[in-house]
Amino acid sequence: MRFIYQRKNKHPEKKATHIDYGITIVMFPLVMTGTTIGVLVNLSFPPVILNALLAFVLLALGVQSVFLAKKRYDTETIKIQHDKEKQEEEQKRFIEKYGGDKLKQAQYIPSLMIIDKEPEVAKKRNLVEETESGVQTERIREILTEKEFNRLITMLKAEDSHVKQFPKILIAVISVILNLIVTLLRSNKVPGWEVKKCSGTDWTLLAFFAILMLIISTVGVFWNRSEVLLKMKAHKGLIASDIKYNQKDLWFLIIGGLGGGWVGGALGLGGGSIFNPLMTSMGLPPSVSTSTSSYMIMLSTGASCVMYTLYGTMNVDFGLWLSFWCSFGILIGIALLDWLITKFNGRQSLLLFCLVFMLILSALLIAVIAII
Repeated sequence: MRFIYQRKNKHPEKKATHIDYGITIVMFPLVMTGTTIGVLVNLSFPPVILNALLAFVLLALGVQSVFLAKKRYDTETIKIQHDKEKQEEEQKRFIEKYGGDKLKQAQYIPSLMIIDKEPEVAKKRNLVEETESGVQTERIREILTEKEFNRLITMLKAEDSHVKQFPKILIAVISVILNLIVTLLRSNKVPGWEVKKCSGTDWTLLAFFAILMLIISTVGVFWNRSEVLLKMKAHKGLIASDIKYNQKDLWFLIIGGLGGGWVGGALGLGGGSIFNPLMTSMGLPPSVSTSTSSYMIMLSTGASCVMYTLYGTMNVDFGLWLSFWCSFGILIGIALLDWLITKFNGRQSLLLFCLVFMLILSALLIAVIAII
């Protein structure tokens, strides 16, 4: 629901979509592997153990998210104060120098463009930006080969469009399809095919699926690394919050993908409680980590629903009823959060504080319900 509602949102720090599709082609195949394992755990253990484990996971994640939220809030406070002081200093210096000449002021003070909407001022500012862009393009052409330059331009344009990210979206869809094929084979829903639980054939199918997911994830790593290296070479398109896919980042993504998928399949959390803190701790803006998580959750939970339905443990009527009312809550929550972030100077740490509240509240409710 969040993915559909905010599909037109943009990355807060660069010209790109609010979903990091590069991360998804590495994490999502691992998420599907973790989900498959999680479903098996859910079907094998009694509810009391799963509820206890769920409460513990929620509480632990809630405590961890408190520190992440506080760190993000402090960083935002420093940045807001610095930007305010810098803006006031620039305005004072250039207004004193140029007096009432707004055209000259606009060349140096971007913030004045927000205040002054005169067409000639906007035209002048756009001309300055186009000139600077042209100079930068010529510099990049001197560094890259023609093939590399064309690939860089195509890559940067694709980052700003969901449609042009189709190859990376296709990888996630293929992962879901492979998962459903293996589930069909293991659940004996294919005419003329029967597999006994925990038999050699059953474990072979699971191992084959895990290997395929690992191969797809590895391809994603090399794909993303080549893009990062090209951006680094051109000094274009790479910002501080982007994932660099070094050894540390890869360990985070592997553990997060498998762990988030397992939590979603075994405990029904959807994995967002794992993905959000993980990607935020790696440096991604909270809005990007939340949107990227929502995209992966949309696909992985859909696959989990199909798996539970095939295994005969899904209460479809109750699920549809619950989904209907949850949709209203999601829409209200998204609208409220967007309003709060806008009101408080774009503080995306509010997303993390809300996550903390929901994680701890959920852990307490599970404990209370178990006692009752």
